[in-house]
Amino acid sequence: MDRRTLLELFAGIPLAATLGVRTRADRVVVIGGGILGCAVAYRLARRGAEVTLCERDLIGAGASSKSAAWINAHHAKSPQHYFEINRLSTLAWRELEREVDGVRVKWGGRIEWSADEEGTRVLEEAARQQQRWGYPIELVDDAHLQEMVPSLVVDPDLRLAAYAALEGGVDPMGSLHALVAAAEANGAVVRIDTEVTGIDVRGDRVSAVRTSTGTIEADVVVVAAGVDTETIAGWLDVRVPLRAAPGVLGYTSGPGVDLPCIVAGPDVNIVPRPGGSHVIARGFVGEPVYSEQRPSSAVDEAEDVLRLIKRRFRGMDDAPLDTVTLGWRPLPVDGHPVAGFARSVTGLYPLVTHSGYSLAATLSSLAAIEILDGVSVDLLAPYRPTRF
Repeated sequence: MDRRTLLELFAGIPLAATLGVRTRADRVVVIGGGILGCAVAYRLARRGAEVTLCERDLIGAGASSKSAAWINAHHAKSPQHYFEINRLSTLAWRELEREVDGVRVKWGGRIEWSADEEGTRVLEEAARQQQRWGYPIELVDDAHLQEMVPSLVVDPDLRLAAYAALEGGVDPMGSLHALVAAAEANGAVVRIDTEVTGIDVRGDRVSAVRTSTGTIEADVVVVAAGVDTETIAGWLDVRVPLRAAPGVLGYTSGPGVDLPCIVAGPDVNIVPRPGGSHVIARGFVGEPVYSEQRPSSAVDEAEDVLRLIKRRFRGMDDAPLDTVTLGWRPLPVDGHPVAGFARSVTGLYPLVTHSGYSLAATLSSLAAIEILDGVSVDLLAPYRPTRF
């Protein structure tokens, strides 16, 4: 996809046939102050909608503040339609970073390798497939890998690694607050400490949202409430089946190595962020880290990962474990995003995904097109809540 096509897409040019005659929805309530909710509130407000964002706690209090915030189109994201929407978001984030002051991403790509022959074969096949799909990924040998990441202790029997150039790590909380500020600058009202207690329906369409701080009239309600999306949509008998997926992350920002890229190794993973901090974990790719796969203590898990990191990288001997988080990430039961209007209730728009940061730049823009322009975006066709 060339730059002109990308810019046209995110300027809001319709991508599909119209849904039919309908009035433009000016009053939109967004439920949830995570990365998806903040991004879609900004997109809608920037296009002139009357937006109210409701967050029952503080901005980013849920999974968004406990995320690796890794923007990627990893080969674990399949089939091709899911890979493509993730690839598009690696480009959309670059536009968002230029557009919104305070949105920050440390770009540099991702290097990945496997510890055994079978894993290396799978990695090589996956890289070849991604190349056929047009993803800028290349296979490198051990010497090239060492040149790219000089501090890395390379396994002596390593044959090849894969380098994906488009990927990066977001400053999650800084970017969240930047999006909120940009939304407010475009007229959005942001209500923190505001719990949504109900959604009113008049006829067959939403009409208002009841909250702990009052009732808000609405033409459209975007439910971007993370793990609570299933419950809230269920109030109107709309199914959005999720699994809550716990994941342990550690954070270190002390003396050590300023890594040039994300490292997805066979034993540990590390995502450098803007400002010099690093997010560390055992697994970012594929399925989340579930409780039965880690020690009962999140701190024990993070300390174990940091010990592995210190063996894997030169110069990180004195790096401290600053903080540890255990986040409950929303994972739709089939692993793919949920995005689109419900069929049974007009104006209800569930929006939830496990890959919140990876997909936020794209999903927020496409959701704004569907809500404000009355079109059905073809790219979102596989992700409708009506599939459940």
